[in-house]
Amino acid sequence: MLFRILTTAPLLIFTRRASGLLGITLCQDDIPTAVSEYCQYSTSSPDAYTPGYTVTTTPCSTTIGHVRSATGLGSLESQWLKTRTKSAFSAVETYLSGAGTGYTVDKLMGSPPRLGLAFSGGGFRAMVNGAGVLQAFNDHTGGGGVSGIVNSSLYISGLSGGSWLVGTWALNGFPSIESLTTFWNLTSDPDSALLSQFSPGLLTVKTHLQWPFITFHGSNDWGTCYPTQCEASQKLGSLLSNGLNGTISYADVWSRLMARQYLRNLPGGVTWSSVSKSDTFKGAEVPFPIIVLTGRTAADQDELYPYDETIYEMTPFEFGSWDPVTTGAFAPMSELGTSYSQGVPEDGTCVQGFDNAAFILGTSSLAVAGFLIKDLNLSVAESTSNIPNPFCGFGNGVQADCATYGNALYLEDGGLDDQNIPLVPLLQPSRELDAIIAVDNSDDSGNAYNIKCGYNWPLAVSLNSTLAYARSTKGQAQKIAFPGSMPTQEQVRINPTYVYTPTFFGCNASDSTLPGAIPPIIIYLPNAPYTSFSNASTASTLDYEYGSVLQELLENGNALASTGIPETLATGLPTWGACLACAIAERSRLRNDLPRAKSCEACFDAYCWETKAPIAEPIAGGPACDGEGTWYDPPALLTSTPAKGTKDYEDWTWAWLCDACNHNCHVWGCETLCAAACHWVGFAPKHGSGEL
Repeated sequence: MLFRILTTAPLLIFTRRASGLLGITLCQDDIPTAVSEYCQYSTSSPDAYTPGYTVTTTPCSTTIGHVRSATGLGSLESQWLKTRTKSAFSAVETYLSGAGTGYTVDKLMGSPPRLGLAFSGGGFRAMVNGAGVLQAFNDHTGGGGVSGIVNSSLYISGLSGGSWLVGTWALNGFPSIESLTTFWNLTSDPDSALLSQFSPGLLTVKTHLQWPFITFHGSNDWGTCYPTQCEASQKLGSLLSNGLNGTISYADVWSRLMARQYLRNLPGGVTWSSVSKSDTFKGAEVPFPIIVLTGRTAADQDELYPYDETIYEMTPFEFGSWDPVTTGAFAPMSELGTSYSQGVPEDGTCVQGFDNAAFILGTSSLAVAGFLIKDLNLSVAESTSNIPNPFCGFGNGVQADCATYGNALYLEDGGLDDQNIPLVPLLQPSRELDAIIAVDNSDDSGNAYNIKCGYNWPLAVSLNSTLAYARSTKGQAQKIAFPGSMPTQEQVRINPTYVYTPTFFGCNASDSTLPGAIPPIIIYLPNAPYTSFSNASTASTLDYEYGSVLQELLENGNALASTGIPETLATGLPTWGACLACAIAERSRLRNDLPRAKSCEACFDAYCWETKAPIAEPIAGGPACDGEGTWYDPPALLTSTPAKGTKDYEDWTWAWLCDACNHNCHVWGCETLCAAACHWVGFAPKHGSGEL
């Protein structure tokens, strides 16, 4: 997720009108009828402009249902998959033939392995480090024995920061990572970081931390509107002019900020469904992209992070949820925003343009919503993305009961249910995946597993949350099979070997949350310091010049994908490329009734969590901030002195300190300390050598 808790929000000044409605309409006087300086953002030069986007309507059929039950794959995905499996199975045969597993590959191909990729949230840390992983897995960029994974994969999912990677890759036509990073245009200038995009060339009043004071609505000190407000107002105006629900929210402003950062080379109105028109996608030359979001109901007003909400997915073809308890239905992605009754457009018109790409990716990264609701007392409708509920009167899920649950769906960050790796869409039985590579760039610091103040490293919290979900009523209703055991909190606390180097979960095929069903094997790739300290705080996404550390983080992601357990920690093992191939082939081996190869036995002994060797010395950096437990401060894996990701470590750590203060002051009794730390980042102490 983008923020575990957005402690930077006191610098974002929000106000509410007495009516409770958003006051962004106060900026209506500044809405241009043509391109204006208040709606610009630079493309190729400061004089180039790309406006926001508008929503339109078009006549559509009322004689056929547009919404379907989630009883299997949609027809468009099924047809696409027939083409994709041919190319992916050919690629996986080539990959396995050169991997050195010890198997006769022809025998495996009687029932080839089906592979998926999942990229976690974690702001720019997740986007850039994940890009390094994707680069290593791609055919034409080498990859240290792991190239060919992307071509062998059927699906790729992302949420929050991971959705920025997956989404921008898809929207730009699935280019090389080298090309993609130029489209992101990550800055090397601290004065041009993400938040400055709220008012490029206009806003000059900043704090000593380069954080602008931003108003959600109303005008700034110059009596003009911020460009992001202007673009959100353009959407509002188009909704109203078409007789549609004119509700917009903070999500619309946040989404336009996202557009200014990593979609600035694309038209403002580019849609997520437009990916389906890409020649590369139509030819099924790439994995099927899925963006994951979390639902929230209006009743969640007092919840910071509701943990039992609906998981929604958005593909180029469809939007919906597999969860039959709440939804169990899908609607066409290109018709997002349309009001249906029992699956049929209410007035014979369908909405177009509502599935704006920035709106979708911005929603998947909208972790701040919980903070706005809980701490700033904004309503759910004001804080989250809200769309007309396409499932009214359709099916048996509670979202079909619009009289009770309302005519709007409220959506937010895909990781707010603590499932920060988007696994649920890839676990659906109809997608039949055998192996999922789970790239985890989460920040599981704080009190997770009693490892305090973890310096923004993952601690497998997401995997345990997905395990709990698979065992829940919702997971069982979807017939999700997931590896039935994970390291306990005590096991991770004592020896975090499982989160320091890659780990396999599900090596025992009979260990499943769904009796009688074999789960996919989970190949867990946790972020770790291979060639650089890649644990930037998630909040640094907003104001740090990521362009200055881009290459270091890409190289670390490459190493994460291609290294495995380094020789310095274990000797005599097959290569990581061979072990990765063994895991990918494992379920295919079972279906083809083949014995496990000796080299794969050695790999599984080394990488399966049940048999993985403990780390010789506990990873710790001293006592935790509350005097109990330890810091999780992992040492370097490949170099004795990895590159620092930044010269200004406070810029990466202060948000963590404020987070810890906000949640633990009642324990620590440190209100004065926390108040100082949260208002003056320079106060943050340096506790170890491994942090950024």
